Amino acid sequence: MKKGIITLFFVSILTTFMVGCGNKALQDGTYTAEDLKYDAHGWKASVTITVSSGRISDAKFEYTAEDGTTKGGNTAYGEKMASAVGITPDEYIAQYTQKLVDTQDPDKIDAISGATTSHKDFKTLATAAIDAAKSRNTTTTEVELFK
Repeated sequence: MKKGIITLFFVSILTTFMVGCGNKALQDGTYTAEDLKYDAHGWKASVTITVSSGRISDAKFEYTAEDGTTKGGNTAYGEKMASAVGITPDEYIAQYTQKLVDTQDPDKIDAISGATTSHKDFKTLATAAIDAAKSRNTTTTEVELFK
């Protein structure tokens, strides 16, 4: 009997330690991470995730210029990009964000040909937004993306 109580005690301590040191659950809310500054082409990347019931239920990814123009909403930019690399910002943004909702893990999202720099930016910012969700930090997290 005494051995069983001691074993149970150590198992409960070990379980508590493992849970406490493991991944924190995502806290419901909306979390944003954005580039610290505009890149050499005048764009600033950002990722916003919405967490519901501890899971990413929505994700938004965008590049915004100082005047408020976005890559995703810029038809001329999209056409130019599509003719150069075969994909538009609307297409890769939709794919990256949907994959994040599906997998819940930026590391499980493959780069899309023609949007590899955006993949790196998305992955870095999504990871920062997820970290914010773990600590319930609802202020915008600024990340320096290296270009």
